[in-house]
Amino acid sequence: MEGGTLPEVAVLAVASLVPGVGLSFLVIEPGRRSALAIVATALPFGFAVVMISGVVMASVGALSPQAGGSSWVFLSVAVWVAAVRGGRLIGHVREMESEIASAPLLWIVGLCVAVGFVAIRASVPSEANLAPTPLRYWADGLEIADARGSLEGVLHWGTQVAPTVSKVGLNVVHAQVSFLVGRDPMETLGPLLLLGSVALGLAVLAFGRELGLARMSGVLAILLVASPLRDLLTFAGDLDAARAENWGRLLGVTAVLLVTRALRGSGRAAIREGSAGAVLLAAAAVTHPVAAAAAALLIGWLAIGRAVARPRLGEGPDRVRERPVLTALVVSAGATALWIAVLVAASGELGFQGMAGDLAYDEIARERVGGVDPVLYLVTDGHPERYPTFDGGPGGVFTSLAAQLLGRGPARTADAPLVILFIPTIVVGVAVALCLRCGDRERRALAIALAGFLATLMAIAVGFSVRYDTFALANFGSRRLFTYLVSGGVVLAAAGAETLLAALRPRVATTVATVATVVAAAILMPLAGATPPKGARDDLAALRWVGSHVPCEGRVLADRRTLAAFEAISGRAGVLEGMGPHVRPALLDVAVREMLDAQAFFEDPAAGADYLRDHGVAAIVTTGPGRTPRLGGWLPLVEAPPVGEAPGVTAAFRAGDVTVFTVDEWTPNPILPTISGRPGFGC
Repeated sequence: MEGGTLPEVAVLAVASLVPGVGLSFLVIEPGRRSALAIVATALPFGFAVVMISGVVMASVGALSPQAGGSSWVFLSVAVWVAAVRGGRLIGHVREMESEIASAPLLWIVGLCVAVGFVAIRASVPSEANLAPTPLRYWADGLEIADARGSLEGVLHWGTQVAPTVSKVGLNVVHAQVSFLVGRDPMETLGPLLLLGSVALGLAVLAFGRELGLARMSGVLAILLVASPLRDLLTFAGDLDAARAENWGRLLGVTAVLLVTRALRGSGRAAIREGSAGAVLLAAAAVTHPVAAAAAALLIGWLAIGRAVARPRLGEGPDRVRERPVLTALVVSAGATALWIAVLVAASGELGFQGMAGDLAYDEIARERVGGVDPVLYLVTDGHPERYPTFDGGPGGVFTSLAAQLLGRGPARTADAPLVILFIPTIVVGVAVALCLRCGDRERRALAIALAGFLATLMAIAVGFSVRYDTFALANFGSRRLFTYLVSGGVVLAAAGAETLLAALRPRVATTVATVATVVAAAILMPLAGATPPKGARDDLAALRWVGSHVPCEGRVLADRRTLAAFEAISGRAGVLEGMGPHVRPALLDVAVREMLDAQAFFEDPAAGADYLRDHGVAAIVTTGPGRTPRLGGWLPLVEAPPVGEAPGVTAAFRAGDVTVFTVDEWTPNPILPTISGRPGFGC
């Protein structure tokens, strides 16, 4: 198994599924298509149990392997006892037997597709996680694990700053995972990616069924999660590595699934499922805030759609107890309260200071980079000419969407024909018309909800481009929202197809849907794996050599910026390493300054003795020529820097085109923050 050893996958699966399955039996109401909902919610519930218990322990400084294990045993026993004593376990088992017996072919096909997807995702090599953000959030988790809870300060870009808490839930889960299976990210992120990928596929499948897309749910799951259409901005685009987006979307989709059931229900069942949805929505908010915001927005529009779409003559009486808008408001209020409580309990700051406006960015641009947008300078690795056509205005939103629909990067938006947008617009329009004209109440409500959801997302994207000029915020729509825009369009297209199938005889419709699922799986799923970055094995060899041979207080200077490759893998501090401070102007100023100084050194290493001494550099890592991301980071500051010309520097290790130079007479700089004993570094 490439994505991690079988024992590691098994340990993580047991840790999440034991309490998760018990909670699924306890929360999900039997008799309402509960079988798939139980399967889909098990791992997200387990993830939330580990997260919430971890946040509580971390807030009082008591996070440890012993405390984590004890809380896991207690919570697991508690939920299973409650499920068994309440008779819900037997009820669900009988309901599952009935569901499977009523449509055995669909369940057999679904099981085969699921097994195939597991096999494909298990073949993903662990080196695929040698990527910026997975390593950053893993390092954040190690810091919490070492500190046994809250942190006073963390090291980014060579300076100590307050930690950010916007993804503290994910960080706490990573901390607990490190207690179970060790600190090495290459041994851990692979199993996490496998479990998260499979769970996301199951969640989308159940999500489709709960939205009334019973026949098209398999095709929908394949298109969004298991297809190679990464350039079309579906969920599959982030499954090449264990990213925070994947876990945030898993929790968000599952929250929408549960709240959808609550919107259709009444009494205790609706309260129970709606409350669980609120908890998962809050968990999503401290895992990936954008995913949670998208889920909350969709929940709001689903409630509006259900309130607007009334039953037609012959569809059955309206349910007088349904109060969808009130239910959605209560869920959102509960999720917000839990989110705020977690953030208050965590030690740190949100890290969104740049949202206040462009003034701070303008000051950095004037003082550091001659008027160039400092975020653009950062993301282009000191070469803003790589994005010559960036347009932060409203027009740029549409051209960027068109370019990305064609699989083009931001540097090629100028030649993206806007006419390409007519194709998805027509598909969405036809789907809405079909659902409103020919669909039942469920699909009419869904069409209204998704149309409003898509329109709101586009309005937000345009609004950011109008409000802000700086690259990170003006480009927010294309960077963060387009995935949900395209995915929402795919769901709407599936609703239109479901409406067409409903016009056929049931047996014919089921046969057509089954064939479509099999064909989609056969064509798309074999390409749904992920490959490691170029030179990943050489990069890992160099990173591990640095961890074994460079002194703990020795800084490492790479020829490109990284987020946490040296901290997470080598246990050392990188000069150009730290979070991407796109919305933290104070730290952005430090980062840009460090990049400028490093670029000057690499352009003339022979004159860089003072730079090496001031920054406490004990090793320099260079990669070969070529504009490809390496070392779990981005592109080089300087192509083929002549580091060998620097006096007092010796080439000590080579792996492929990666070279590690050591500084012969290195001595630690006492002015710099210490590394020994600092949480997260392990040295």
